Amino acid sequence: MKIKLLIIISLCTIKGFTQTGKISGVILDENKDPIPYTTVFLKNIDKVIYTNEYGFFSTPKLNYKSYIIEYSSVGYQKIIDTINLNKP
Repeated sequence: MKIKLLIIISLCTIKGFTQTGKISGVILDENKDPIPYTTVFLKNIDKVIYTNEYGFFSTPKLNYKSYIIEYSSVGYQKIIDTINLNKP
């Protein structure tokens, strides 16, 4: 039986003179428990990161644009989402 991922994503931007921002969030299951060590793959730039033991991830220094993100973890259904990272 596959369990769905519940994704909470916080879009944060760094203010000032920088031309980059970040995407961060927490990966949770249906019971709102964190899913540790989930693979977070940014397809546009072929970047892979992993959540920590609390399901948290962060991708600093990203250019402002749209990103296709794939979340996957063993025993869970894979989810593909699009995130628009906009200038503040």
